[in-house]
Amino acid sequence: MAPGAGGGADALASSRSAGLIPPLVELVVREGELPGFIPEYGDEFQAWDYLNHLFAIPEPAEERGYVSFIPLSVGGYTIKRKWFDEDATRRGEKYQPAPAGIADLAEHVRVTMGLPAAEQLPTFRRIRYDLNLESLRTGHVFGIFFDHSVILDGPMAELIQCELEYIRTRSALRQAEAVVLEELEEVARWLEQFLAAEGLSSERGVYSKLSFLRDAVAGRAIGAPAGERVRS
Repeated sequence: MAPGAGGGADALASSRSAGLIPPLVELVVREGELPGFIPEYGDEFQAWDYLNHLFAIPEPAEERGYVSFIPLSVGGYTIKRKWFDEDATRRGEKYQPAPAGIADLAEHVRVTMGLPAAEQLPTFRRIRYDLNLESLRTGHVFGIFFDHSVILDGPMAELIQCELEYIRTRSALRQAEAVVLEELEEVARWLEQFLAAEGLSSERGVYSKLSFLRDAVAGRAIGAPAGERVRS
């Protein structure tokens, strides 16, 4: 879910995004407006501000998606992989530390990782404020991410989203996927009501950062319907 994809008068600026976290916590903890959920103990809130160097991977089919490099404050990178044919709710994802001493990111992707078709896209800055909620009934943890991405070395464009994701489950019991989806929908409906109460319009979608960069490079409207874009 990505309500509010794109810019405009109703878009969440980074400072506005941070300001939405306290009332969210207030509603969940003190007002009980989301019964059965609490901020995840020990990992309630996170703030992120980092660059992202992204390479689209159009082929081979089993590797389609993207590879991105996130610089670390101590030097080096975290490598993020995502696998998907097109924007969708389900996308394979993996994080891993990058080998030390990478001098050329493009060469590392195309030669070392064996992905010669990799297409380098503009670098963007991502500012994000996260609130993690845990279901007391199941132990499922969901993340609400207020996300502001700005392209730095390409066309002037920005993407502002409120993302909702399933993160993990804290339980020793086997869990039914249907219950995860039911609780995800419950949080989604509550989140939409919260955004509306804050005077922010929203629209559900599965618009990816890969599509954002491709649309910006091609001069297409950010957040255009899938039928108006090339496959992501």
